[in-house]
Amino acid sequence: MNDTRDFIVERAFCLFLQRGYEGISIRDIQEAVELSKGAIYHYFRSKEDIFGEAMDRYLLPAIQTLPEALESESATPLRDAMDASLGWRDAYIARLRQITEQKGDDFRFFRLLFQVGEYYREFHDKLVAGLATERERWRRALTLAVDRGEIRGNTDQELTLTLLMAVPVGLGLKAAVYTGLSIAVLRDVYERLYRTLV
Repeated sequence: MNDTRDFIVERAFCLFLQRGYEGISIRDIQEAVELSKGAIYHYFRSKEDIFGEAMDRYLLPAIQTLPEALESESATPLRDAMDASLGWRDAYIARLRQITEQKGDDFRFFRLLFQVGEYYREFHDKLVAGLATERERWRRALTLAVDRGEIRGNTDQELTLTLLMAVPVGLGLKAAVYTGLSIAVLRDVYERLYRTLV
């Protein structure tokens, strides 16, 4: 990608996070990146385009719990997938902390998540497609875990899939409201869930 384009998207995301879609104009973005309006329009056709790219880059990944397929040859494919998920989420939270500046951004992040569908119609379809792909990654890890004797064969895989995917988002929302995002609580819940499966 282009460094200038990336910078515009990053700064715009921070603005959208702080004030929501309607609270931001192209002029606000222009002032935040210290570029002319023409320079911004060189990279983007509209505020909507900037918003869409910012949501794809910074908001859509927040919903992911297992963004990469794992081909584990180990005896513990589910443990590997959980560890990969936790590592990815920890790195993602750290990246968000680097680009956002103000206290309360965790809560604003979820507020923006609830607004995005109003202004970026494609977001829903991308989210649904991403979640379906991710569900299959978790399903593969669970199937391998049963086949290799890592977890019990009578494990309710559908319930486990639902928990593996929903718990991070639910805990994230709770933490955003009360304490701020942290991977420690999710790590503990995943560990307890894992112990019920072995």
